[in-house]
Amino acid sequence: MKLRGYDAIIYSAGEYMDEKKIMKVNFESCVRLIKLAEKQNWKGNIVFLSSSSSTYGRQSQPVYSASKAALNSYIEARHRELAEKGILINAIAPCKVNTRLLDIIHPDVPRDSVLTPEYVANHVLKYLNTDVSGHIIFLRKGFD
Repeated sequence: MKLRGYDAIIYSAGEYMDEKKIMKVNFESCVRLIKLAEKQNWKGNIVFLSSSSSTYGRQSQPVYSASKAALNSYIEARHRELAEKGILINAIAPCKVNTRLLDIIHPDVPRDSVLTPEYVANHVLKYLNTDVSGHIIFLRKGFD
C-alpha cells in the first residue's frame, strides 16, 4: 500500500466479537499502519477511532477494552517521536454511538442518550488538519 498522495488517514477498523481477531484488528493493524508510514517517510495526520471502553475494562467486553487501551497507550507513547518525523497521530474515543453495533450490544439504550455518527465524524474531521499530536479525545453525550 502506498501512502504517498494522502495528506491524512482516518483509521476506523474495529472488531468486537471475535476474540482471536480483536487485538489484531483494533491494535496490531494500527501499529502496522504507523510502521508503514515511517518506512515510506510519509507525512500527515492519522486519526484513529478508539472507544470510551478504553478507560476501564468493561465487564462484557474485556478484550475489546484492552485493545482500545493498548491503542491509546501506543499513541501516547509514540506521538512525540512520530511528530518529529511529520506524522501526527490522535484518537477519537466516543462513548455509545447510534450505529448497528449499538443495536447488537445495547439494544435497550435510549437513542437520545447516545452520540450520533455525524457528531463523531465532525470531531474526526477536526483532527485531519491539525498541528497537535498525542491527543485522545473522549466524546460523551452532553459534555460539549
